[in-house]
Amino acid sequence: MTPWTNKNSALLFLAVASLSSFLFFFKLGDRSLRNPDEGRYAEIAKEMVLRHDWIEPRLYGIDYLKKPVLFYWLLAVSFKIFGFNEFAARFVPALFGVLGVVMTFFFAKRVFGTKTGFYAALILTTNFWYLQTGRYLLIDMVFSFLAVAALYSFYLARTEDRHRRAYHLLFYVCVSLAFLAKGPVGIVIPGLAVVLFMTVQRRFWSVLSQMNLLEGILIFSLIVLPWFILISLKEPEFIRIFFFHEHWARFVSSQFEHQEAWYYYFLAVLVLLLPWTLFVVPLTRSFSVFKDKVARAPHVFLIGSALGLVIFFSLSESKLPTYILPCIPLFSVFLGYAWAQSSAKKLFYALITAMVLISIPVAYLMEKFNRDYTTKPFAQTLRPLLKADDLVFIYDHPGPFYDFRFYLDHPVKLVGLEGEFKYSDEKINAQLVQDQEEKESWVTREEFYEMMKQGKKLYCLIRKSDFSEMDPEIKKLTLILNQDERKILFQTNP
Repeated sequence: MTPWTNKNSALLFLAVASLSSFLFFFKLGDRSLRNPDEGRYAEIAKEMVLRHDWIEPRLYGIDYLKKPVLFYWLLAVSFKIFGFNEFAARFVPALFGVLGVVMTFFFAKRVFGTKTGFYAALILTTNFWYLQTGRYLLIDMVFSFLAVAALYSFYLARTEDRHRRAYHLLFYVCVSLAFLAKGPVGIVIPGLAVVLFMTVQRRFWSVLSQMNLLEGILIFSLIVLPWFILISLKEPEFIRIFFFHEHWARFVSSQFEHQEAWYYYFLAVLVLLLPWTLFVVPLTRSFSVFKDKVARAPHVFLIGSALGLVIFFSLSESKLPTYILPCIPLFSVFLGYAWAQSSAKKLFYALITAMVLISIPVAYLMEKFNRDYTTKPFAQTLRPLLKADDLVFIYDHPGPFYDFRFYLDHPVKLVGLEGEFKYSDEKINAQLVQDQEEKESWVTREEFYEMMKQGKKLYCLIRKSDFSEMDPEIKKLTLILNQDERKILFQTNP
């Protein structure tokens, strides 16, 4: 009896859900936060909870206007449930990773059948890049789930007339939440895929008329506009920073980091989809489906959406592998169909098993690779020494130290506004900062040195390179409490 019947689909779903839950949550909280990304997002969400302010994201007391608020809300809820710890921080991306696998199982099952659904879900949950991104505190997994959910909903609306309006509503909700998670790309990615598919199918205007755009605009307005209006009223600079500096400028300007060649993502996809890109025969058999006008529609949608995403981000000057994460589930469905048609069943399960076995040791190795990128040992050194009114500082660029206050549970001030806080420095120079808490979150280097010269007791976390460049007379006033390859924790007036 074939295992690919509807009667067995519940067991196959449980198998996929169990495996993905194990892989995403295994030793999830054992590794300390890694700076800058994990430390940044965990600290912003923690400050949101402690300040009871669900509108304005802040990092070390200074407004952080580069990303929308949905991801911080999800993290804040996780912290309120599980407490301020590494598991709670990574719970959100891990959960959305599992949900992405489950969603892909049901989508592929509905479009291609149970076998393809099962194969696609196994390929996705064991994809090394998809799995590791879901075990890391980044916005990308939440965004990927919402963007892909929007695409799945749009396609199912084309194939299931009875539920068309419900799928269109789900499409608009997912697009709106994707925008609230990561900004304009939440519209661009699903929108580009939809336009490409409708154009190729030569049904642009007929499909557009079915989608009820006014309903979509209303849903988008109800979900997105309230927070955008509130934050713009609190921070008039938000529109300029968020839309023009963080999105448009990063897309077109070569002045930002992560610059790569135009073909970067095309090569990255081949690597990120290993080991499946090494096997040509199943892929060539799958491409034969394009000869059938009816059967090719879902494949055109999957490949067109995935490649459209890759091409769009290839046009950007700033590139990171996580940007194209939403294409991994789409390619996984295509690959799942290819291998479901193949007779190489033993090879397929051998590859899945190998990917599972490879992923497990990574959970143990990550902490070793992480040691120079966390401040947890420094916070543990300092916490027993602190009194309530002691002054603690981070010197210069805070990127390597974002998790310091998260672990320390004590107020920490910045020395200077460097790195991501440069725009805050511009606001202060233009006398645009009215918030007293923000004004008191930092001191200038001159003020910091003056405190040291006056013999004021304070603690400071600093890069080794910055410490070595300090005035020798100033360094005589310090006592080193802890250090590693990159960082030093010192106190003055010992």
